[in-house]
Amino acid sequence: LHLLSRRQRQMCIRDRNRQVSVPETLEELTPAQYYRYLEIATMANQHILSEPRIRLKILSLFLALPVDMGHLPPSTWKETLALLSLTDPFVIREGKSFRLDLSTGINLLPEWNGFHGPEDMLNGVSFDTFCKCMALVRRMGDEGGGDRDMILREFGKALYTGREGAEPPILLCLHAYLFFMNVFAIIREEPLEIDGETVDLRILFQKDEKPEADDHTGWTGIGMDIAENGAFGNYAEVRATPFWDILIFLYRKKFEKLHSKR
Repeated sequence: LHLLSRRQRQMCIRDRNRQVSVPETLEELTPAQYYRYLEIATMANQHILSEPRIRLKILSLFLALPVDMGHLPPSTWKETLALLSLTDPFVIREGKSFRLDLSTGINLLPEWNGFHGPEDMLNGVSFDTFCKCMALVRRMGDEGGGDRDMILREFGKALYTGREGAEPPILLCLHAYLFFMNVFAIIREEPLEIDGETVDLRILFQKDEKPEADDHTGWTGIGMDIAENGAFGNYAEVRATPFWDILIFLYRKKFEKLHSKR
């Protein structure tokens, strides 16, 4: 299932008599660039540095400078500051505050230091893993962030595999959480092009005019219902099925239900 295209070309500019390839969108970041960018985004979210300092760090990253510009005397910044607008597409202003753009359904860290993650838009992720991640999302909300690091680590273990006994670094775990939430937001908020056709999965999250009583079994209960249908085999086989197959199946059933009423 291919839903997004990955942009790999970066803009070429000249800086200090050298040619540098600079990303114009989040999807153009290399894994190494994105890992550092995520570190900077974390600083921005924690309000450790001002917006100008954050922009300097991003620019230093994009220009592949050997030293962060913020650590150099301001007198050395003049030539490079003219390029500060290159950071504009990555900084999102929200009133008097700001944050860095982290919204993409493309996995910018498919592999990192021996850990291997899912494909773009969570392609290849099983329904079982999807259900586990949804349970972690609920826990994150219930805990109010109290056990945030522990839940993030569980996200990392759910979506990334590495050598036996190895713990994924916390930043990779944070990425796993953000990536999952990005994909789920895309599914809930916008129509998708699947195999050349526009499919509006948002109907899966619309409330029925006469909603049935909620048994609070969530996605696990949905999996049990599908197993009773037998379309994907028994419950264990349903859990092992790619979650995109399950979503398309649910979409078709919901589509038929909505249009049978007309």
